[in-house]
Amino acid sequence: MAFFDQDLTVSSSAENGELSFPSADRWCWAGVPNGGFLLSMAAKAMANQLPHKDPVSVSATFVSRTELAPVQANVELLGQSKNLSQASVQLVQEGQVRVQAMGVFADLASRKGVDFCDVAMPNIPSPEGCNRVTYPQSTFPDNVDILLTPASERAGDNADGKEAVVEGWIKFSDDRDPDLLALLTFADSFPRAMEMVVGTQGWIPTLDYQVQCFAKPAPGYIACRFTTKRMSLGLLEETGELWDSEGTLVAVCRQSASVRFNEQEEARVCALMG
Repeated sequence: MAFFDQDLTVSSSAENGELSFPSADRWCWAGVPNGGFLLSMAAKAMANQLPHKDPVSVSATFVSRTELAPVQANVELLGQSKNLSQASVQLVQEGQVRVQAMGVFADLASRKGVDFCDVAMPNIPSPEGCNRVTYPQSTFPDNVDILLTPASERAGDNADGKEAVVEGWIKFSDDRDPDLLALLTFADSFPRAMEMVVGTQGWIPTLDYQVQCFAKPAPGYIACRFTTKRMSLGLLEETGELWDSEGTLVAVCRQSASVRFNEQEEARVCALMG
């Protein structure tokens, strides 16, 4: 079994029906569990309790920092019809709510309706022409291959202050095929687009995060494009598009995050951005 599936295995107590997951040790950046993986965890907990299993829209608020410890999931059914189910879930550690999430679920194989897409897949170099992300003291890039285009490696001293866009490819390191749960993780895996403008920053915590899934992805790499158009009072927005190996737009995402500049760095960024 792939690590992703192992770490999303739900166990339940026969006495009270509580759901629990193992620790997210394999999915961390600098010791902090990845928010996308936590969203996958929340979606798996909700799907485990619902008749419809495919997440089509999942959103989360990150209430407090998740620790490297087992996670309890408390699911509440919100609504159910022939075609859709809705639920909410709290991810809890030591009695503290870490993540509050809501989701809409369907059976994509049985759905019918109009298809429309007015967004073109980005013209980015092949995976062979991109470079793999590494990060010290982090387990996430050991399990997920994140390949950035040469133009998306400008963070740090090479940031040019022009365009907050980051592009590249992503897949599991063990070649597990992508699925809808994987898309929820992949959509929060790249460096911040804003870093292409202001340079590499420290931890930029996600405040809230939503992913909409349109189709089950084909096997192979997922192409990604993330952009930031606005930062105000240290809060930024970021949107993303995820495309499968057959050129289908399989998901879009949006999140807000908090950027923490010291006084000197804030002055530099303000001068850089005019």
